[in-house]
Amino acid sequence: MKNSVPPSIPAELLVLQQAFAEELPQRIDAISQSWQAFRGQLHDEYLGDELYRKVHNLSGAGGTFGVIPVSHASHELELAIKALRSDHSTNVIDRSENVQKLMDRLQDIAGSWQPSQIPYMPQTKKNQQNFTRQFNNLIYLVDDDATLGIMLSDLLKKDGYEPIYFRSTTEFQERWATLEPPGAIVMDMVFQEGAIAGAETIQALRDKWGFPPPVIFVSVRNDFESRFAAVKAGANRYFSKPLDYDNLRQTLDGLTGRLILNPYRILLIDDDPSVLEFHSSLLRDQGVEVETLTDPRKALTVIADFKPELVVLDVYMPVCSGLELATIIRQDDNFAQMPIVFLSAELDFGKHLAALDLGGDEFLTKLIEPEHFVVAITARLKKARWVNRVNGQLHEVLKQSEYQRIALDLHGVVSITDTDGNIIHVNEKFCEVTGYSRDELTGRPNPMLMADSGSDGSHSEMWAIIESGNIWNDLFSRKTKSGSDYWQDCTIVPFLDENGKPYQYVSVGTDITPMKKIQADLVFAMKEVEQANEAKSQFLANMSHELRTPLNAILGFAEIMQMDSDKPLSEKQLDCAKKIESAGDHLLKLINEILDLSAVESGKVNIKKEPLLLEAIVEECRQLIAPSLFAYQVTLDYDTEQFLGKSVQADAMRLKQVLLNLMSNACKYNRVKGNIYLDCQPTTDGYLRISVKDTGNGIPLDKQSELFKPFSRLGAESSSIEGTGIGLVYCKKLIALMNGRIGFESQAGQGSTFWIEIPQAASPAR
Repeated sequence: MKNSVPPSIPAELLVLQQAFAEELPQRIDAISQSWQAFRGQLHDEYLGDELYRKVHNLSGAGGTFGVIPVSHASHELELAIKALRSDHSTNVIDRSENVQKLMDRLQDIAGSWQPSQIPYMPQTKKNQQNFTRQFNNLIYLVDDDATLGIMLSDLLKKDGYEPIYFRSTTEFQERWATLEPPGAIVMDMVFQEGAIAGAETIQALRDKWGFPPPVIFVSVRNDFESRFAAVKAGANRYFSKPLDYDNLRQTLDGLTGRLILNPYRILLIDDDPSVLEFHSSLLRDQGVEVETLTDPRKALTVIADFKPELVVLDVYMPVCSGLELATIIRQDDNFAQMPIVFLSAELDFGKHLAALDLGGDEFLTKLIEPEHFVVAITARLKKARWVNRVNGQLHEVLKQSEYQRIALDLHGVVSITDTDGNIIHVNEKFCEVTGYSRDELTGRPNPMLMADSGSDGSHSEMWAIIESGNIWNDLFSRKTKSGSDYWQDCTIVPFLDENGKPYQYVSVGTDITPMKKIQADLVFAMKEVEQANEAKSQFLANMSHELRTPLNAILGFAEIMQMDSDKPLSEKQLDCAKKIESAGDHLLKLINEILDLSAVESGKVNIKKEPLLLEAIVEECRQLIAPSLFAYQVTLDYDTEQFLGKSVQADAMRLKQVLLNLMSNACKYNRVKGNIYLDCQPTTDGYLRISVKDTGNGIPLDKQSELFKPFSRLGAESSSIEGTGIGLVYCKKLIALMNGRIGFESQAGQGSTFWIEIPQAASPAR
């Protein structure tokens, strides 16, 4: 039997969505053709049935395959077609235009939808709007907890409020008469004066000054006595500590008028038009948006279009009773949570219970006083909106949580285990990395919780950490089902119960096996490089003797030939001997520079850094470079005062090598009767910059990037100027070994300036 990890449900759904996407254009075209045919003959039952069936099928298929936007658009079109077919009045033109708009919308949505592993989750519809008008943003905070009071003040200021903080009820009462009325009062319950002193303070203000502004109580107490005291004092809300600030802010937004609520929406259904008119006028006077209906058969269409927050039904209606209509409404998941209030002259309590059992939220008799009717309906609307708001917040939380889970599943290796370390759940990534199926893993010990977990093998330490309720993180490796190694960067988070004890462990890991493989390959490659460098160094060390010995013999014989007075060479022979000697010198210099560079690269150059007087180093370099200055007819100029008394921390021999190389280049690449200028200036970060400036042709901009590369002579290799193209590379490496810096500035036709920066000596040079 082949061992394989079964595809996950999201993966299977994605395959189905892709197949659905391929046939979606044909489905839309077929619906469009049916609509055009039916639009020309609205009374043709066959064409209407065919159109309705195609749209209904698309709505169902879209929901089945998780294509929610297409399903929703199809469902709205389905309802509109149903309403159009049942309407034979003058509204048929408007309904036909509405169907066309929904048809266009369906085509747009279907054309832009693409299959995705990320599910579609619609936005929550809110019943409140941000309102830009002025509102009373003055808030009084009364709390003897200074830490909480100051924190709340800062948070409210950031949210646009103007809080005034009082640390005692006495201070608050003394200043109340001199202050402006606030938008709201946030009052603690417990003060030094007593356990319900906050409520007593508000009650005293009410007795003396009349009804106070909205009041929110905040308290560590959550018992009946304190809440009852708050209610008697006229509290609008009561929050227990620890305080949920977001909830407090939202409450203040509503109490202070910062947010304006949309009008309540209610649907009244009654076969008696006069009763409908009476009740609707009562509610409209209270600012409620009312829709009325006498035919219960049209209820679903009106509910879908109007989206009421509450439906009020008459119980006894022809064709379809209120009880039957409530059952029909409840069968649609979109309207399952919509509150329904029954209104009837029925006084039989048993009938009331039956109505409530069929999905009603309340039963009102038609004998109810108008004022009581308005109060009862308004109270139900407020509750409905509050439930909708809570549901909306819950929906948003669930949506965010779902998106986070999807993001985590697509990236992380996730598992959940019980307190014994046995697997409860793993995600698809876990199966993909380990090669095991969920059935093979569920109920078995989690590999990462087994012995030798972690990079240091500290299994007991890991368990001690997570059992104490703390988070553990480390790298570990395990074997897949096929026996290969895999690596994870893993974090284990204990989930704690109400007693602070872990009841399960959630592990989230990142598969770092590819990174580990790259690291292993790099280590192997570095070893190969080191071995190659060692072989190169060994080769050059061996070749130094093999090359230098015959080369020295050649140079020696060339010199002897020129000095032989017994058998003097002819002029032509003498010229050849001099060329042999010159070529040999150049070759010997090249060999020496290659060996020096190899020694630096292999780390075999010893650097002895000590305080050095620059004036001595420069003077010695001047003497050594004198022959080159004469040969190239170049003048060296520098101000000795710039170097007097200045010292650097460097290796004397290596520093002279660098300076001589730069000065030698300044000679070779200068013009006849040109100049070389030396300069020394301190930097702002503790270095001395020594510059070597020439008056040569400079370096073209397009060739400057080639500097400091081995064997790069920037075109001079075809000239008569001798060189190897190694000197600057060697200088750069030597300067780095002395913790220095090297650079240059050059402009074609105006010469070049090469500089080095060496750390100044911490103590006077010897």
